This record gives sequence, structure tokens and C-alpha cells, in this order.
Amino acid sequence: MEPVPIALNESDYTTTDVLNIIRAEAAEVILPDPHEAGGLWQACKATATGEGAGIPVTLHSGGELGFSTAAYLHLAASTPNMFLAIDGQQHNQTDDIVPDSEVFRYDHGHFTVPTGPGLGMSLDNAKLARIATDTIREAYPDVPRPEWFAKKTRLLGRAPAISRARGQTGDGTCAQSESQLNEGHTMRRRMFCQVDVFTDVPYLGNPLAVVLDGTDLSTEEMQQFTSWTNLSEATFVLPALHQKADYRVRIFTGSGELPFAGHPTLGSCHAWLEAGGMPQGSEVVQECGVGLVRISRSGRRLAFAAPPRRRSGALDEAELNIICRALGINRDNIINHSWCDNGPQWRAIMLRSAEEVLALRPDAKILGDIKLGIVGPHSGGGCAFEVRAIYGTEEDPVTGSLNAAIAQWLIGQGLAPDEYVASQGTVLGRAGRVHIRRDAMGEIWVGGDTVTCIEGTVIV
Repeated sequence: MEPVPIALNESDYTTTDVLNIIRAEAAEVILPDPHEAGGLWQACKATATGEGAGIPVTLHSGGELGFSTAAYLHLAASTPNMFLAIDGQQHNQTDDIVPDSEVFRYDHGHFTVPTGPGLGMSLDNAKLARIATDTIREAYPDVPRPEWFAKKTRLLGRAPAISRARGQTGDGTCAQSESQLNEGHTMRRRMFCQVDVFTDVPYLGNPLAVVLDGTDLSTEEMQQFTSWTNLSEATFVLPALHQKADYRVRIFTGSGELPFAGHPTLGSCHAWLEAGGMPQGSEVVQECGVGLVRISRSGRRLAFAAPPRRRSGALDEAELNIICRALGINRDNIINHSWCDNGPQWRAIMLRSAEEVLALRPDAKILGDIKLGIVGPHSGGGCAFEVRAIYGTEEDPVTGSLNAAIAQWLIGQGLAPDEYVASQGTVLGRAGRVHIRRDAMGEIWVGGDTVTCIEGTVIV
């Protein structure tokens, strides 16, 4: 009797999945699906992982059309350890989106790899218009439970269409509850990294823990893990719910969740890209508590479009008096002040010089719950301003959200040029550098370098 190799169906979507299968010796063949895995690059990584372990690879199919079949064939032809027959649905289809002359034909059980520019295929636009749809209904139905849909999530990219089909709202978001997505969670290995943000030199910026697969973790579990890291913030990357987003992120401090924060935004994006994330357009679009945040790329430097301030305008004199007492300064030392609330409820004051900012020794007991940003101009050098961020008994090494709101305030009032660099973290022995730019449309961009210091897996 001819032995039949065993593979796990619909279980090989991320490199973490493949590594877990190999470690557990759970299959003799790796069976990735480029559609579910997030594209050919993710499938290539799965095949390379299998090759390193000496395990053959083949491909799972899901009713693909001509372009997908061509991509499968090119992938198979260029992958040394993909020598088993590929699963295929092409022969079951009654139509395709490629011209009739290019529809695949069997020849003794084989397809011919198409040649020519691109994948060697062209597009029949009339056929595409005839069969195009923007929703998927009754995908993978369970007959005894007609209201149930299989929920597939993956590490990188957008939530699959079958997850969005149920409960979709008018603005393109998914109304499916988090508790539904978290059903059946057990601790497992997840891709993880710790990055240093707003620096190109490791350990001189602001560290961030990033769990690159936060699916099925509850809010309580995310909070517990964040507190355990003992870092200022940790983030959890999830499939996007909004159609325009590339991924979703939840941001936690040791005491709670934030709708937005700057260095977690850049750090999470850096980690997502390094893990193989592919944005839909020229910019990366992050989904978080404040909505969609656009992130631009210039070489290895990332910059986010500053979200609008939820509150602006002058601070109350009563609060200014508390701030002065907490900092040990006179009221006339503050030459300007403003609310800078874009999620974290920052208040900000401006002093006459960077030296005055660096000399402060805040009294946390007097400051209380006030989250305070302090800025002062440098008299020369490569940095225009020195920034400090004080909250409770802590001082943040480098703060993207605060610098974003300060830039909107200062540039908007003509107190800063359209482009400048701010330094932060100096009193803590750090050398954070925040790059601020206002573009031709008046939008503020907050950028910085990020480096990876630790990478591997965590069990959560």
C-alpha cells in the first residue's frame, strides 16, 4: 500500500503556525494557502521554513481564479521542496476572469506554467464586472448551525472577508464583538519583538513590546502581559476591521488602554513591516482607538500623520498654578501654554529655554493626575526644542503623541518652523529625536527611526 503523507488543513497561515507544526511533529507536509496567509511572500516564508526542517510543502486551494492559479503555478515551479500535487479548484469553475484563450486546460493531469509579462495572464474586464462582489455570504457554512461562520484570523493584514461579512456596518467596520473573536483561547507561542523608537541607536530611545499576533487575547490578558513587561507600553497587532486599514493595534500601559500613542504607533508599524506586512497602498494605515492613522515611509524612517487634537486652547489659571508649584517655578516662567489632548490628556507649557526645561525636578505629589508636556527652545545645534513628558511619578523617554500635539500648537501659532527636530529623554540618559514636518496641505507628520532589539516568541 502506498503511504499517504499527512497535512493539517487550513492551519498553516503564519510562520508561527508552521513552526508550531514542526515542533509538535504534527504533520508530514506543510499546506499553506497564499490567500489566507496574506499573499505569496507569506507563502514563500512558510515554504522556506519547511525546507529548513526538511519537510515538503504543497498548496491549499480555495476556488481561485486564473490569476491566482498562475501565481500558484509560478510559486510551485520555483520552490524546490514543493514536489507534491497542488490542491486546485480551477477545473470545477464554469467561468474565469481571464480570456477564454487563457483559461487553464489539463494536459495529462498537469497545468502549464504561463509565460510572458507579469504572471503571463491578461484580464477580461467584462467577465470581471459580471462576477465581481464586495461581500461573501454563507462561506464555510455549518448546516446544523446556520448562524455560525468559521472565523479565520491571521497575523498580518486585514481581517478576511468571511469575518467581515457578518455584522458589517455602513462605514466599513465590522460589528462582530471582541468576545466572539476571543472564544476558545489557550496560551500559545506568538511572534514577539521589543523595539526602540525615536532612535537609530539601540537603547537610546523609548522601548516598546510588540505582540505580533494578538488574536483571541482578551483585554484582561493584554493588560496582564503589559504589566508583566514593566515597560511604559505594549501593543498587540490584530487583523484590521476597517477595510481601509492594513492592521489594527491595541495600545496598553501598565494601568490601562490608550486610544492612541505615538511611539507605539511607529514601533508597531516597524515590527509589522519587518514581519512581512504589506500595505495596500504607498502609506501604511493603522487602525486604533482614535480611528485610522496614516504612516508614511522614507527609507527606514516612519512618520505618522498627527491625529486631530480632541482639546486645544489655553489652560486654566488654577491648573497653571498647580503646575508652577509642582515644577518650582514662577508663573512668568511660562511664556505660553495649551491643551494638547489627542488621546492622552496632555497639557503643555512652554518655557524660555531648553536649559530651563532640563533643570526642572517635578514634584509628582503636587502634580497629581496631570499629564504634563514641557517644551523649550534650544539656542543652537541640530535640535530646535527640548521636550519632557511627566505623568505621575514617571517621565516618558520619548513621546510621539505629545510631540504631535505640541507641533500642531507651536506651528499653528507661529512659534515653530514648518520643519524641525525635537530632542527628548536627555535627563534620563536617552537621545530621542523626533522629526516634525508640516506638508503642503498643512498636515503635521511626526517621524523617527526605530530599531529592533529583541525578537522571537512569547507564550501568551
